[in-house]
Amino acid sequence: MSPLTLGIDTGGTFTDAALLATAAGAGVTVPAAGAATSVLASAKALTTRDNLLTGITKAVDAVFKAAPAGSVSRVRLVGLSTTLATNAIVAGHGSPACLLLIGQPPGILQRADLGLALGGGPAVFVDGGHNAAGDEQAALDTAALARAVERHAPAAAAFAVAGYFAVRNAGHELRARELIEKQCGLPVTCSHELSARLSAPRRALTALLNARLIPLLGEFIEAAAAMLRATGITAPLMVVQGDGSLITAEAALRRPVETILSGPAASILGARHLAGAGGNGTAVVSDIGGTTTDIALLRGGKPVLDHGGATVGGWRTLVEAVAVHTLGLGGDSEVAVDGSLLTLGPRRAVPLCLLAARYPQAAAMLAHQAKEPPREHHGRFALRLRNAAAGRLSRSEQAVWDALGGGPLAVDKLLDSASSGRALENLRRRELAVVAALTPTDAAHILGLHQAWPRQAAVNGAKILLRRLSPNSGGEGGGGGGEKVLAEKIIRMLVRRSAHAIGAAAINSDSPGSVESDYQSAHFLHKKALDENGGALVEHRLKLKAALIGVGAAAETYYADVAARLHTKCEIPPHFAVCNAVGAVAGGIIRRVSALVTAVGAAKYRVHIQNGVKDFPALEAAARYAALQCENLATQQAIDAGGGGISVEHERRDTIVDGFGGEKIFVESFLSAVASGTPE
Repeated sequence: MSPLTLGIDTGGTFTDAALLATAAGAGVTVPAAGAATSVLASAKALTTRDNLLTGITKAVDAVFKAAPAGSVSRVRLVGLSTTLATNAIVAGHGSPACLLLIGQPPGILQRADLGLALGGGPAVFVDGGHNAAGDEQAALDTAALARAVERHAPAAAAFAVAGYFAVRNAGHELRARELIEKQCGLPVTCSHELSARLSAPRRALTALLNARLIPLLGEFIEAAAAMLRATGITAPLMVVQGDGSLITAEAALRRPVETILSGPAASILGARHLAGAGGNGTAVVSDIGGTTTDIALLRGGKPVLDHGGATVGGWRTLVEAVAVHTLGLGGDSEVAVDGSLLTLGPRRAVPLCLLAARYPQAAAMLAHQAKEPPREHHGRFALRLRNAAAGRLSRSEQAVWDALGGGPLAVDKLLDSASSGRALENLRRRELAVVAALTPTDAAHILGLHQAWPRQAAVNGAKILLRRLSPNSGGEGGGGGGEKVLAEKIIRMLVRRSAHAIGAAAINSDSPGSVESDYQSAHFLHKKALDENGGALVEHRLKLKAALIGVGAAAETYYADVAARLHTKCEIPPHFAVCNAVGAVAGGIIRRVSALVTAVGAAKYRVHIQNGVKDFPALEAAARYAALQCENLATQQAIDAGGGGISVEHERRDTIVDGFGGEKIFVESFLSAVASGTPE
């Protein structure tokens, strides 16, 4: 009997599981693209943020109940992916982290939106750092570093360290990590591990975002490991990285930065696997979940990578990953009122129909509110999302947290002061609490497109929102017309914004180097083409010249209309609802290591690489050393990531310019090694 692989994906709303058959043999062979029949069983369960283990266990148990007898003992590989990290970045959530800037100029906070990303969190400047040649510009102030750790560790879940020119010499970042781990034991993200590029603000930003996500990833991996122990599965546990490759869970916990955009990467790999012939050509893959929509491109059946750094939630990172455009739009995006207009997202809310199914007392309160004169927070309920760490809450946050101990509460009853409103907002931002409100999922229930949960709760939520909308409001989503009309408007908002985002991603892929004026013109015509009213004298039409592969739980509900707006065909593949889980076991092992050789003085060449710097009298000697170090490091990382049958590919790019009199001047040499293998 052939071995099996088990893929698990945990998103903001659902946890998916899929059991796949693989080719028989000693190792695990990832199924070929288009082999949709290899999915033996799949299942979905609600993600339980207060205890991720519960949702994972329900999904996996349902899979094995539907699978052939004896399947548990045949599992040879378990792959994990998650959109929890992506969702947290998009929604501005995450655990508190302290950013340590070594030798950086104060103006760095005004670049790459780094100061905005801090959001009031601590950033500490410490003397030290290196220059462009990799030489120490100032001694590392370990005393100041120790004081900063002592001050901020009690309120931090992790530290991020970004040293000046750390990619040319990582010595101060590595010493800082050693000191922090010894002093307080908290996780540390060093910026040089993220990228070899020189962009200091973006490296610091990426390190900060990653540090905030470390506890979240650890919670997810531990929940999956606990499920395996309880189920009796002894297979290796691996995690999808942002570029679609796999890494062992142990390695992911040591280097969690590698898993940013794990869920979107698994999504496009799963779509390629499930879409048959459509996954072998050029296609746009759009995965709509409860919280976010992830859009990526397949060319020749391969995911397009963003070598310049992935953009998530508007933040431009330096993580090389699948080129994914992520926006805060999904079936569970919160519908709210801004003046006399509807707004949609980017924050997630628990659908009112789902709230009613789980908490009948909330359904009764909602029905009562629907008969009362409208108030600002009617139709919104707050409830706990996951447990809070002891001692991490302010007095007002603790009061709100305690009030939610008995289950969901109406927000208008909970907010008795401005401080309680801020406290609830802080709990939401830290993903300790969530709000239930009207969502597109509720709209779909009102229109009969979904029938999973009580429709009346969605209707009551729509009634409340309708009374708050001005009947004379112009613009998208204006009020009036009854619950079904409102639901139709909400669905149209989601469809239109989805089409706009997919079109924008395609336009950006066609001309990534467009100047600003060209981009603005394309954006204007794009919006006109998607405008339902069109133009009086000119017809604007947008046609996507590639198929749209729609995946995700809500794809079947919305994407036929999305494709129609883009004048292209839409493919909803088999098992579309668990695409991420399929993609969680559809990748291989890939590790990349790069080095840089620079000229230092008239006759000296310096190698800059992760494990230090070294000087040579000749360029070719430096290049040979750099290539060998890249190969050794990449190979070892691939083995540590769980790979076997490792092969290595090398690349070298020299930058040489013309000087006076036709003299050739060496500037730098970029070398890299890519080690590839299969899960062992």
